[in-house]
Amino acid sequence: MAVTARDLWYALGLAALFVAVLFLLSAVYTLVWQPLRQRRKVTQRLSETSQAYVRRIQIVKARLEDQTSPGLNLLRFLLGRERLRRLQKELLQGDVYRSPVEFLGLVAILAGAGVLLGLVFVRSLLFGLLLAVALAFLPFLWLKQKKVQKAQKVEAQLPDAMEMLARSLKAGHTLPSAAELLGQELDHPLGTEFRIAYEEQRFGLSMTEALNNMLERVDSRDLKYFVTAVLIQTDTGGNLVEIVEKIAHLIRARLNFKVKIRSLTAEGRLSAVVLTVLPIIVFIGMTIIKYDYEMALFKEPAGRVMLGLAFVLLITGSIIMRRLVKAVEV
Repeated sequence: MAVTARDLWYALGLAALFVAVLFLLSAVYTLVWQPLRQRRKVTQRLSETSQAYVRRIQIVKARLEDQTSPGLNLLRFLLGRERLRRLQKELLQGDVYRSPVEFLGLVAILAGAGVLLGLVFVRSLLFGLLLAVALAFLPFLWLKQKKVQKAQKVEAQLPDAMEMLARSLKAGHTLPSAAELLGQELDHPLGTEFRIAYEEQRFGLSMTEALNNMLERVDSRDLKYFVTAVLIQTDTGGNLVEIVEKIAHLIRARLNFKVKIRSLTAEGRLSAVVLTVLPIIVFIGMTIIKYDYEMALFKEPAGRVMLGLAFVLLITGSIIMRRLVKAVEV
């Protein structure tokens, strides 16, 4: 039995599909499943004792800043010291316990899978490149979402933390001992951050340096207000209790105002989601109902161009609507 070119393409497609699925499964395991397992282990350790978690954070941070790693040296050469430092900072702010080498390696795997899928199934390099860009952008979106979630949790805990700090200072506690108390009483993530700050102060850093390091791990404007007030009070003197109480009142008022703004912009956010997801659902539905009709977009050169343009416009419109809603919320 002779093997035709169609059979070869079919075998090549199956092999490429297997490799692409393998890459995607490894990416999902590395990006989603493994961090979830680590988070559950960290939460369990945190409920038992805080010391093991603090040491783990310090060891991971030291490993991320290791100057002798060949992978980090290569990234430092390709990206530059400032961009690499910014990526390390963002990973810490998102509670992602991965080195930049592992994170960018995952980005490269997703990009390669996108190009392979585009070449095998659509036979279009342009579509493959667009898909590669979209897949490579997903880890950065996920990291940004992790940063935002951590910052929101910290900001929600800050008013109670500031009031507890003020009561501790009124009772005669020093700032380091008050930070230790906050670390014991508050939940993750703010309680963990205060525990880390207290441990750094015990290991020889000043409280000012420990609080500045906390800002490196949390991307929160409200936390910056608190740290700035403490730094100013340390340099110039003043009533720290009164300052902390005013900051707690200010942060609580800002959070209440944010809730009102989010309720007013809920319609805009829902419209952005619907206008982004609805074309994709309609396209999938039309592909199922009229397969030959939709395949013209993949087989014809003009159809591939239209499909790529539609994808770009969809992403652009989604970004614009999201920025409009964010501008109103800010």
